[in-house]
Order: sequence, then C-alpha cells, then structure tokens
Amino acid sequence: MINRFKPALIAFMLVFAVAFLVPAVLFPVKATAADSLRLSQSSITMGTDDTVTVSVYLPDGYETGDIDDVNWDVDDDNIADVADYDDTTYDNRVTFEIESYDEEDETTITFTITFEDDEEYDIELDVSVEGGSGGSSDVEVQTNSATDIGADYATLNGEITDDNGLDIEEFGFYYGTDKDEVSDGEDGDADSKEARGDEDDFYLKLDDLDENETYYFMAYAIDEDDDIAYGSVKSFTTKKGVSATPSIFTLGSNLYSLRGSTQVMDVAPYAKNNRTYLPVRYVAYTMGLTDDQIRWSPLVPNTVTLTNGTTTVILNIGSPIMYKNGTHMMMDVAPEVSKYRTCLPIAWVAQAFGYTATWDGALKVTITGGGTAGATGKVTLDDDSITLEPGDDDTVTGTLNAGGREISDVDYDIDGDKVVSVDIDINGDEFDATIEVDNDADNGDECTITFIVTDEDGNEYKVELEVSVEEDSNDELSLSPSEIDMDDDDSTYVKVYLPDGYDTGDVEDVYWDSDDTDVADIDYDEDSWEDYDDYLRMNVISEDVDGDESCTITITVEIDGDTYEIDLKVNVEDVN
Repeated sequence: MINRFKPALIAFMLVFAVAFLVPAVLFPVKATAADSLRLSQSSITMGTDDTVTVSVYLPDGYETGDIDDVNWDVDDDNIADVADYDDTTYDNRVTFEIESYDEEDETTITFTITFEDDEEYDIELDVSVEGGSGGSSDVEVQTNSATDIGADYATLNGEITDDNGLDIEEFGFYYGTDKDEVSDGEDGDADSKEARGDEDDFYLKLDDLDENETYYFMAYAIDEDDDIAYGSVKSFTTKKGVSATPSIFTLGSNLYSLRGSTQVMDVAPYAKNNRTYLPVRYVAYTMGLTDDQIRWSPLVPNTVTLTNGTTTVILNIGSPIMYKNGTHMMMDVAPEVSKYRTCLPIAWVAQAFGYTATWDGALKVTITGGGTAGATGKVTLDDDSITLEPGDDDTVTGTLNAGGREISDVDYDIDGDKVVSVDIDINGDEFDATIEVDNDADNGDECTITFIVTDEDGNEYKVELEVSVEEDSNDELSLSPSEIDMDDDDSTYVKVYLPDGYDTGDVEDVYWDSDDTDVADIDYDEDSWEDYDDYLRMNVISEDVDGDESCTITITVEIDGDTYEIDLKVNVEDVN
C-alpha cells in the first residue's frame, strides 16, 4: 500500500517546492511594517514660520548606533525643510526638526536612512503649511482642549496669548468632522461660530453632535485690520449614547438579555426560601463591568471584588456583610456558590452601582439604570514629574488600564509657562509623550501638562504631568548637537545658541579654530546671521580621512564687547 502511493508523494513534494519555495527565492516577501521605517505621524500641518519635531522609528533589529548615513530630500524647500536631526539621543528612532517658511502650500520630505550593513530604507512625510501659527495677523491664538464632552455635546476652548497691541474684533472656532476643511479656516467649508468669554479664555458650547464621532476644531481671532489668526487644530470624540434598554434574567433559564442582546450563562437563576438568586458575574456584565473588573479570591473567606469607576464592592461567601468603598452594609441574605458561581439576590449589588433590580413576582428580574458603562478605568504615567534644562527633552509613557480597551486618541493641555512642545506616539493601550523644552526657556519655568486620553469606546481619561525647568548655562554659548558624528567628505550643520538676552543682531564677530583641519573645519557664511534670532547656523565640513579620526573646533563669538567660547567635538568615520 505504501509503495503504491510513493510516486504520488514524490510528485506532491516537487509541486510544493515549485509552488512555494521557488517564488520565495525569486520573489522575496515585501517587508512588513516592523521591517520598515515608521513615522510618529504620517503627515503634519504647520503654521508659517513654525517648527515641528517628527520621529522616524527604525526597523526591528536596528539601533541608532547601526546607522551609517541619514539623508532627506524635499520636493519644495521653499515651503519647509529639515533644520536639524538627532540620531544619538534615542536607541530606536531619529528625530527631525522641520521648519516651515512664509509660503502656505504642501510639500513632501523623503527621509533615507542607510545602515552599516548597507541596507537602505526610506519613508515619506507629507507637510502642509497653513496660517495656523498666526496667519496673516500678528495676533497669537491658542486652541485649548475640548471639555464637557458628552454623546451629542462638547465645549470648545481657546485663548489669545498675545494681541501684539492690536484690538480684537472677533474670536471663535472652526469645527467639523473633516480635519482638512477645519485647517483651511476661512478658505474651507467647515462650520464656524463666534465664541463667548474674553480674550484670556473664550469658549463655544456645541450641541446636536453625532455620538461616537471624532470632531476637529481650531480657534481663530480677527484683529482691527480684519486680519485673521489661527490656533492649532485639535480633536475630540463624542461618547457613545446611553442605552435605555434593560437587562432581563429569567428563572430557570441559562439565557439572559444583555441590554437587548441574548447571551448564554453557565448557571441559571434559581429560587430559594422565596428569594431569586442570580449569578453575580453575569449581573455585573449588565452594569458595564468587564472580566478584569470582577476578581475572585479562593482564599478563606472566599471573596468576590467588583470595581467600576470609583465604586468597589466586596462580597464574602456565607457572610451577609457587603463592603462598598470600605463601608460595610448589612444585607438580608448571604452570597452562596452554585455550580462554581457566586449567586445571591442581586438588589443590593445593583443598588451599590446605581442600578435597580426589579422582580416581577413570577419568573423575571429586570435590571435598569445605567445602560452602557462610562469611563471605568484610569491612565497612569511611569513618571508624574520631570525636570529638564532648556533645549532638553524626555519621554514619559502613559498606560490605559480600562478592561483591555485601547487608546484611540491623546490630546493635551498646557497650563503654566508655555515653554514646552509635546510629541505623542500611540501604541495599543500605551502612549509615549516626548516633552521638549524650548531653548529660550528660563530657569524656574513650570507647567502642568494634562493628557486627555480617549479610548476606543469614546471614554475619556485625564492624567497630569508636572514639568520644571532647571537652571541652564544661560550666560554661555550652547550647541545643538553638542557632539557630531559624521562620515568623511561630508557636511552637516550645528546650531550655536547665544547667551540669554542676545540675538544675532548683537553679534560683532565670529571665528573658530580647529585643532586638526585635516579632519574637519567650519565653512560659515556671515550673511546668514540675520536668518535666525537666537542662534548661528554653522556648516561643518569633514575631510577625506584614513581611518576614523576626531578633532575639536573652538567657536568664538564676540557680543557687546564680551567674548564667548565653546568647544565642538567632531568624530569622522572613514567610509570612502
């Protein structure tokens, strides 16, 4: 019998080899997302003369120490360009500082990263430059996070941070479900309304919104010259509507109605001593609890713990005492175990969570009162306070603990000194928030960042991060980056930040000295001084070296009769 099928088996194996193995060799599988570069955001919208930081995450298996070269190509560098990049601070990503100019338009930046194993990857970033950071007016407007969000209503918030001496004739919001239309402002088709309040705190209450829908909004202000200024575009998601459909249990049946949907239990309600006993777990489901919020302890005495939002209920098998948030309540009956399930007359538990259990006197128990559960969970940060120097950044990780629900959106609001920028990256039930302090931040500046986290069901959670700015060398020059790694026969830029209180118009002279000009030196154009307010941008040129070499370039800046110096270390790798 075996010999009869042996030729067929061999033929099958040959077909398998041709069909599957040969194509795998001749036509390799396209790289998955984990084998490619990833962007922290696939597209960005910037105001004119604005700066945004974008992260490019490396493929799996690579670290920044494996990078051989970083390049980029801009379709139209009159709209935006890369001002700087950092491939040393993080192990798994390169950060790019994108600068926009006066022209409002769109462009695409292609990032290319080559690794030491000669593998090359690229990815495109779409950049849209709009009037968002001031528009045609000198007034500065800030869009703040939405508050009081319900199923069909929300409140939009904004403020004018600097009127620059201009009278404000009108302020309000553009809003809608299409982000592009909102960001177009007066040139788009989004709805707009004037707001109430004053310049320091204006708001707009919206109603008749669609439930479980994401809306975008942008604050605006019109000055005395009829010029308009815009804030940034923010978003919020309305909550799911509350269901009025009750849940129904029937005596002797293992089927029950969960707010109109028929479900199956592994134990049926039963009557005992003229009381109807229901399984606690399935009743908890009707009140919006998940398995993660229902905990059974096999220790003596056996306990069941139910948690929903700020309410925690503890039941002990065989004991008529129920604990609600630590306060004991005497029930008229004790929980018991039936077919491995905790059961009891459920009115006490329903009442503890704001529900009502009604017995019809014959067969059915109806539970009403809450419909769908609200935001039952919380967000925690791995660090609730950070201290940074001007120009530095740090990343904190937030985790949503909400019964397995994942994060759909993270917004934030900054209260205090507006001296930080925030970059958000969402991954399942976690998010990374990279906080960067402005280079011109002052010692002692403080702010509170409130993260507004929305889960996949539209529930909203808040958590706060305290940020403090410590004293920096404010009376000295500073560099970004402070040390350069580059290939031979290459060039890159370094920023030389001036001491506090000075701008490039105060610079009287600039000169430098490289301790080895055969390794690297500076090619600097003095005409570029006025291009930047608080720093000089200097072009570092590496030479053709034989073997890896390093040198130190001492940069000297004369300002107002004083002389300032700083050393830049340059490491040049022989790749040619």
